[in-house]
Amino acid sequence: MELYVYREIDSKKYYKYLKRLKQAIEGKKPKIILKTYAKLLNCLLKNEAQDLPTMLARDLLFQDSILATVVLADNLTLGLKLAAKQDLSRLAEIAKFDWQEEAQKLLGTKLPKIADLAKPDPKTTQLKELLLEDSPQIYEYLINSYQEKGSGVLARYEAFAWDKSLQVLKYPVDFKLADLVALDEQIAVLLANTQAFLDKKLAHNCLLYGPKGSGKSTIVRALLPSFKKQGLRMIELSASNIYDLNKLSELLRFSPLRYIIFIDDLSFNNDADYGPLKSILEGSLSQRSDNILIYATSNRRHIIKEHFSDRPDPLNDDVHAWDSHNEKLALSDRFGLTITFPNPSQRRYLAIVQTLAEQAGLDFDKQKAIHFADWGNGYSGRTARQFVDSLMSELV
Repeated sequence: MELYVYREIDSKKYYKYLKRLKQAIEGKKPKIILKTYAKLLNCLLKNEAQDLPTMLARDLLFQDSILATVVLADNLTLGLKLAAKQDLSRLAEIAKFDWQEEAQKLLGTKLPKIADLAKPDPKTTQLKELLLEDSPQIYEYLINSYQEKGSGVLARYEAFAWDKSLQVLKYPVDFKLADLVALDEQIAVLLANTQAFLDKKLAHNCLLYGPKGSGKSTIVRALLPSFKKQGLRMIELSASNIYDLNKLSELLRFSPLRYIIFIDDLSFNNDADYGPLKSILEGSLSQRSDNILIYATSNRRHIIKEHFSDRPDPLNDDVHAWDSHNEKLALSDRFGLTITFPNPSQRRYLAIVQTLAEQAGLDFDKQKAIHFADWGNGYSGRTARQFVDSLMSELV
């Protein structure tokens, strides 16, 4: 049962239990069989695997492996291909083997099935069936999957956050663009840019600028459910982790998928902080990966905070002082696309409330809506949503 290419699977707990169970069955050791079978079943449960073939298929698809790395680097050799096929043939035998039946024969008692332990995983269904058939197409299926989606967590999940390392967001918010009201123009521009990016055409890094609660962040997050089937992935990066931007870019460089790095509420207190962002936006010695775009939101048109004291003193003998000053103001201009969101107004707020209330099948009192905003967070799309949510819960 030793593996040569897929050593990552060989080191997994469930695979070690399989090895131990095989030895116990061959050695006819009932106590070890019972104990190991229980550990195997429990391990599959903890991993939310429907059964053993599902677990194997998942690891083949989504564990980083030598084969996946070499395929993505377009450096596959005949020796590696043959070794990988030998591993896959062995794993297909393991998937087909009836571990429950063989263990029961020696124990003389019924064991729980290693099947139907969790809900089916649609991402692994096809490969699972190929393993159970011991199909010669297993190798080709995996190669195609690596070429189209890569491997590791980047291939398995769609949403991530970066905090010193890549963190998986298993349950990302499911915003729908259709639920955003009175932002048709902004949505159309961002959709067109994102579609161009996915079509591998020229697309722009984007700055979404406007007052708080105007829908900037919601629009960006709503792109993922709209485009994930086309290969879009999203990674949230806080401004405090901006120095990891180049590291993150290198991590994504050889992935075949397309990534939006989303920086919410972007602003800097001084010009020393924005160097990594400037490097990505303008390019540096390391060529920027073409599978990455930066989408950032900000409440400030000029992202770097400016004070009157920052302006050059006319009596100062530094003849280039205005160059540094203008450099600060020009950071936002390095985004190829700037989408502006409207300032809040009572009229606009009420129009949004009316649309949301109609969608929910609710009637509302105009004065109550105004009072809710005046005593709450002011006129904005966010406040409109909060008011309608309160109506639905009969809190107003």
